[in-house]
Amino acid sequence: SRVSAALAPVVASLRALHGVCSQAVAAHPQKAREMEDAGKRIGVLFWQLNQGSLSQGAGGKLVQLCAAMEAADYARANAALASLTSADWDEAAAWLPSLKRVVKLRQMLV
Repeated sequence: SRVSAALAPVVASLRALHGVCSQAVAAHPQKAREMEDAGKRIGVLFWQLNQGSLSQGAGGKLVQLCAAMEAADYARANAALASLTSADWDEAAAWLPSLKRVVKLRQMLV
């Protein structure tokens, strides 16, 4: 992997987040398909990270998002998502809606 050291925790955090959500909906076929699709779209983000094609600003917001999710600080996580939506939509459009869906599901599991 060629993901920068600063963004490597984002990959680990999002993989763990997706794993928790996928397990939670495994018994519900429709939701399980949504999580499978979300995983594919988040894979696009991982590809961007591996290529080094994600802007520094978007990468910083992802670091903030993951730190907030790991601290169960959903207000801060949602603020990071909102910032990504408003400032980085052009480069995040392929994966941001799926990331929002996963974050929302994780909040509902609390």
